Amino acid sequence: DLHSFPTRRSSDLSVGMFVKTLPMYFNISDEDNVGDTLSKIGDYLFDTMSHDCISFGELAEEYGVDADIMFVYQSELFNGAKTADGGISIEHCATGDVQSDMDVMIMKYDTGYELVIHYRRDIYSEELMKNFAYMYANVVKGIITQNRFGDIEFTDSVAGSILDGFNNTDIPYDDSLTVTDLFCAQAKKTPDNTAVVYNDISYTYKQLDEITDILAKNLRAEGIGRETVTAVLIPRCEYMVTASLGILKAGGAYLPLDPTYPPERLELMVKDSGAKVLITVPELNGMIKDFDGRRIMLSEIPEMKDNGLTLEPPKPNDLFIMLYTSGSTGVPKGVMIEHRNVFAFFKWYINDLGVDETSHASAYASYGFDACMQDLYPVLMSGGCVYIIPDDMRLELDRLHDYFVENSITHSFMTTQIGRQFALMEPVPSMKALVVGGEKLVPFTPPAYTVLNGYGPTECCMGSSMYRVGKNEK
Repeated sequence: DLHSFPTRRSSDLSVGMFVKTLPMYFNISDEDNVGDTLSKIGDYLFDTMSHDCISFGELAEEYGVDADIMFVYQSELFNGAKTADGGISIEHCATGDVQSDMDVMIMKYDTGYELVIHYRRDIYSEELMKNFAYMYANVVKGIITQNRFGDIEFTDSVAGSILDGFNNTDIPYDDSLTVTDLFCAQAKKTPDNTAVVYNDISYTYKQLDEITDILAKNLRAEGIGRETVTAVLIPRCEYMVTASLGILKAGGAYLPLDPTYPPERLELMVKDSGAKVLITVPELNGMIKDFDGRRIMLSEIPEMKDNGLTLEPPKPNDLFIMLYTSGSTGVPKGVMIEHRNVFAFFKWYINDLGVDETSHASAYASYGFDACMQDLYPVLMSGGCVYIIPDDMRLELDRLHDYFVENSITHSFMTTQIGRQFALMEPVPSMKALVVGGEKLVPFTPPAYTVLNGYGPTECCMGSSMYRVGKNEK
């Protein structure tokens, strides 16, 4: 109320909102000339000003503009305003609020320019915003000194060395070991820890070690050993762990089959892989008709006896698993993955995502999907517990969330969009990491735990009908 202060000039009490926002979009390539492009931008800006009767708010509402980052150039207007009796100085009032996740403003003064950044502290750190400011300053310098946009450096030498340091990720580990070596060592170290849970069924490390030893010896009697493949066609159950470990302990590799695939695809995979044994159940047995090898029903495994054969543990260069690509570009392609490849991946997973004897990992991925490996083995190598998610729960996120809370799940993999929906729910207090993959992850405000988006080992299969991962590269 200006009339409440008759002794003061009205200009001292003015509150101004000097807003005339013009939204602009440019597509700039590395090869574009800086001077020519800036000239075009200037022409475009003045042309745009002829349409400035509509506010940015109206444009945003009409066209659904929802930007995470707002950039504003304030020009000389914010230096102050001249009046008949002198001038009005302008003070910027901090409101504590931002219009978007991050607002960037350029303020022009007589002595130079000032970069002002407002940001949400629950999303961005102060250090990150300072680095962004330094990067912006480097870009401005580059615009002044370089001819091509592609020659502009985003970082200075100090920041560049820090970024280069992110690639120094080598961590020493014993590459003479395999998954089965670490599992067996863990069974001796923590025999009474629960290793696997499926509904009301659970096994300790000692029990799982004994069961898989017996299965491995019986598979040896069937001719399973180095470079031989055993196909596994089973529903979701505890045998996702038992059958796989038993095959690996026998020295062989396994071919996990998804029962939801068409029979023709399953038969192609079994034939192409050269599988000698098929582990299955009666209700799925009929899906594989063209197979002359030994068929073992799951019901036979608990009745197996120790035949006294000696197990020869697999070597790092031995075949670990056979996986097949989706076949979206033609016939599915086989990917042969060795122990040393998955072992290196699992050691990274354990180290970066903090897997240990207290970890509870959910086995959410389909058994025939490569991500199932990261569901199972990192935690079994570390003494934690694998919780196999039943089929009827996998797409019911409310039930899944309750299950995670009840069982103190710490690590999980989910397909990208399911994982995103899960991450938007009320956080699970015990969660440490959620890994998603398979497609582009739509941005969202991250939860308190780590969310990692990545691809699986079959993504490297390009072109050939059979690809061996490990013969020529690590």
